Amino acid sequence: MTEISHKNSLDINLIGLSLVHLFVSLISIYVFKSELIAYGFIALLLVTFGIPHGALDIFRIFSRKNKFFILAVYITTVFLSFILFKSFPNVFFTLFFTLALVHFIDVELKNLKAKKSSFIDLAFASVFLMPRLYEEELQNIFVFLNAETFFKIYTQILPICIIVGCALLAFNVYKNYSNSTLVNYLTGLSIYLLLAISTNILITFFYFFNIIHAKRHMDLTFHTLLNFNLKIFILFCFLFIVTLTGLSLLFSDTGNFYSLLLMSLVFLLSLTPAHFLLEISNKAD
Repeated sequence: MTEISHKNSLDINLIGLSLVHLFVSLISIYVFKSELIAYGFIALLLVTFGIPHGALDIFRIFSRKNKFFILAVYITTVFLSFILFKSFPNVFFTLFFTLALVHFIDVELKNLKAKKSSFIDLAFASVFLMPRLYEEELQNIFVFLNAETFFKIYTQILPICIIVGCALLAFNVYKNYSNSTLVNYLTGLSIYLLLAISTNILITFFYFFNIIHAKRHMDLTFHTLLNFNLKIFILFCFLFIVTLTGLSLLFSDTGNFYSLLLMSLVFLLSLTPAHFLLEISNKAD
């Protein structure tokens, strides 16, 4: 397989967005002494990349012969996922954190195959390793979401996860170096670590979700779609945004932006099983 040159592999979008995310987050917290600006920027990135990368599922569904059946399964899966969260939050997080990890790593492997920067270790760290830095904050989050039992199990497996994470880090540095994408990788890794040390768990996680995962996953998906209609896509993105915002406002504390982001995360997790099933279905065809 032909090696991509270092120059051609430089991802200006990734580097630029990462630096802007870091700048806005640090200015928000250390200059304005408020996380509100950082959360507002995260919301903007959710609207720009996070939600649209899910909205592309609609186009993938309607490109299939049995599109109405797949759509019905997709919507039913999302609905049942949220019902599971409301009824059994500990089961919800156990199942969907695992699915999210598998999906994140699957997308990173696709980027690796496409000779692009791969962040397998950050996918793993975002789901499993950050509790070591933010254990008290994470505990408060899961208490708020009625999932204390999940948090206790979560912290018990951290030592094993750290060993696996270090192995993935070493593997990923080697693979990125051999694919001439080290600058992109080190930029993403460095900014992730700086955010993890200097901000909080939500800002760090949404950096990974919006810029590392959603933006690059959306780029991969664009190449698989034919007869792409931008106007219809914008309409679906708008509907996704209105629905996500409305449901998040409905189930979050009124006027609490932190609570709103937490509920947005819950609804994004609720989309994960349906999103993942569609990925498997597309592979099977």
